[in-house]
Amino acid sequence: MSKLLELVNARTTGKRKIIPTSLSYISDVVGVQETYNKVPYGIEYVIGAQLGAKVFVAEESSESLSFAVEKVKQSIVEAVFGEFRLDFRKLNEALCNQDLDAIRKRLIEFENRMFRDG
Repeated sequence: MSKLLELVNARTTGKRKIIPTSLSYISDVVGVQETYNKVPYGIEYVIGAQLGAKVFVAEESSESLSFAVEKVKQSIVEAVFGEFRLDFRKLNEALCNQDLDAIRKRLIEFENRMFRDG
């Protein structure tokens, strides 16, 4: 999933809020002095990947919009899963040859590329 992981980023929303923590209270016995820690603020971030495309479609053209949606769907699938096409072909070859050791090896390689290489 390396291509998908490359798309993951963090961007701030500009929102801030107080992060709840316990306030420390100090009292001086002689001259009643109170001290509070600075109130910590957190900055909100959106972390994720944005997939898609911006397109212009002629007004009142549902056919053009449907076409654009299908093309973007294909592009997203290719971007996310296209890098694994070779793995599927290698698995298919091992299956056609009924080579259980090769199938096992290819499945382990495939899983490692999908879940551990990122």
